[in-house]
Amino acid sequence: MRFSVFAYSQEKLLEYGLDVTDALILDWFANFFIGKMEKRIFKDSSDNPKIFGWVKISKIMEDLPVIGITSEKGIRRRFDAFVEKGLMQRETVITQGGKRSYYRTTELYDTLLNTKAAERQESKKTDSDKSIKISQRNSTTFAKNKNPQGTKTTYADSENYFESPQRNSTTFAERNENTYAQGNSSSYALNDSLTNDSLVTDSLKISEFKNSAVAFNNASEKIFGKNAFDESFPEKAAAFFMQNKIKIESAEIYLEFIRKRVTEKKPSNPRGLAYRLFFQNDILQEFRNLQSELSEKVAETEKYLSVCPVCGKEKVNVYASCPKCGFDMTTANDDEKLGIARKIWNLPPEKKRLFKIDEEKFIRRKLSLGFASLADKNTREQLKTEMSELYKKYGIEA
Repeated sequence: MRFSVFAYSQEKLLEYGLDVTDALILDWFANFFIGKMEKRIFKDSSDNPKIFGWVKISKIMEDLPVIGITSEKGIRRRFDAFVEKGLMQRETVITQGGKRSYYRTTELYDTLLNTKAAERQESKKTDSDKSIKISQRNSTTFAKNKNPQGTKTTYADSENYFESPQRNSTTFAERNENTYAQGNSSSYALNDSLTNDSLVTDSLKISEFKNSAVAFNNASEKIFGKNAFDESFPEKAAAFFMQNKIKIESAEIYLEFIRKRVTEKKPSNPRGLAYRLFFQNDILQEFRNLQSELSEKVAETEKYLSVCPVCGKEKVNVYASCPKCGFDMTTANDDEKLGIARKIWNLPPEKKRLFKIDEEKFIRRKLSLGFASLADKNTREQLKTEMSELYKKYGIEA
């Protein structure tokens, strides 16, 4: 039996009761999801944001006439089955144009991916090929990249990124570079990115590349520990970031994002999963969306921040009280209240302390009167007089 149908294990497809049409639709979703599919973020039961993609049924019919399904109902049934089997999650929203269904794949979907085919191909290698060690492949350093025979070189060795080579130097991501459905279009592992001379000479400055690789080495050690990945990881990560035009300053944040994703899944091989997720374009897009959403929230919040006109504290919410001096920022345009607040703030420390004690007593007595008394005009006038006398006592004049 053939191992794979597209990037899926044929054995698993049969186990879940899926046919070749299902496989083609799943492959369409996986590849379109990392492309221009409209995305939306929904929160799961743990309040964690997850990215879903809108599936427009007519788009599937347009892209896949070969499946022979000419009714939207027929394709919807397929997606209903994916959800029922636990291969996908669905969120439905009501819009002016009607209902929209958004989907994302689940961990169960990952079991469809053919991880055995590459392993079987590995077993067919000759004994001589098996005896070649990863360290030998990287024996010539990037810094001395003048090898006329084209031997694969890495910057990692010259900088001694890890004290000892990774025990499992051929990682999950490397062994399955062509088996992941989304990997067909995204090439998430970038396994050979550094063997392409033009990538370094035309697109990347050597010094920038070196600095990025060092940054990734330090960040990965901090987040995942020493020797977490094989010794070529820092340079591959640096190339991946630069190729996707992401600032190296985001390296540690992205690795922390990956670590949280891995923690959620609780896999048997967390480092292998972390490596695989790192180079997936859909995961990178999810990270970008979250960062963009965070930036928008910060920008929105900053619109309502100002400098306190009393004490000078920066970034105070204009609809709240200043945390430093207690001034009600909503009264900033009231010259009388602003003037009094400034005078109180500029009182000598001991005098200010005594004023605060008397002011607190006055406020407690005022609150004890109740709403009925405070509604009385004479009572309000009396309280106003008492407040004026308190200001005069401490040399504060309105």
